Amino acid sequence: CINEGIICKPKLNTKLSDAEIRVMRLLYEGNSNAEAASMLYLSPETIKAHCKSVYRKLGIGSLAEFIKYADKNQLFE
Repeated sequence: CINEGIICKPKLNTKLSDAEIRVMRLLYEGNSNAEAASMLYLSPETIKAHCKSVYRKLGIGSLAEFIKYADKNQLFE
């Protein structure tokens, strides 16, 4: 494809925001969405929105996949 990297296989924006990292760290550590929301003074809907954004950016679909990604990339080491 002459548009490699643009149209054929676009690169995902994997730059996670500070807020997304805070949320995902709490979930990675085993906290529930409700617990993370309480700890960060956010609504559970905001936690879900951050998760969806992270999943989209990383091309994954679940917390289990995120945990594998975080371990593989030493995200929280």
